[in-house]
Amino acid sequence: KQEFNKASSMANAFAQFGAVNCDLEENKQLCARNNVKGFPTIKVFRPPKKFREETERTFQFFSDVYNGERNANRLVDHVKGKVRNLTKKTLSSKLPLLMESGTRNVLLVTNEQSVPPLLKGLAIDFENEATFHYITAKTKKARDDIKEILGVKEKLKGNTLLYIDENGEINVYDGLIERDGMGEFLSQFLAASDGPQSERSN
Repeated sequence: KQEFNKASSMANAFAQFGAVNCDLEENKQLCARNNVKGFPTIKVFRPPKKFREETERTFQFFSDVYNGERNANRLVDHVKGKVRNLTKKTLSSKLPLLMESGTRNVLLVTNEQSVPPLLKGLAIDFENEATFHYITAKTKKARDDIKEILGVKEKLKGNTLLYIDENGEINVYDGLIERDGMGEFLSQFLAASDGPQSERSN
């Protein structure tokens, strides 16, 4: 339980953890439906590429049993590998096209070479509302060049989230780099279908 709780905190940016007591009468049907036979059982649920309107969302998730070491780091690594990637990597030369696309876009300027798990989670939360991109900028010069291209006044830090609307107007998030704060920022412009800012979480 301690390792599970630790993993939940570590993976908060891109996954939601929950615990069910299968001994309770009200949970027995749920546990049977998910083929839980031993305790503890850790299952990882993944949404389909597209939900079907005629079927309840709860029944459309794919799942698999985690059989690895009961260690927080190993569990988090396993979950990371199951998170769908709906993001796109972009380059400085493509930023003008992004601003002129006439669509809603979210851009993360990051010092990481590969897609940050946090952005993967946000892209799933706001799926179909905007296209999520990330651009790697490891040096101050690289970030300054991006700032000039975008025409923003705010300083671009190691990780900076920006929302670009259909008219190319840019809003810069200046809060903490964590899921709740960034999700609240994006929910000013987009409707979340999953995650903390969605109606499902209420």
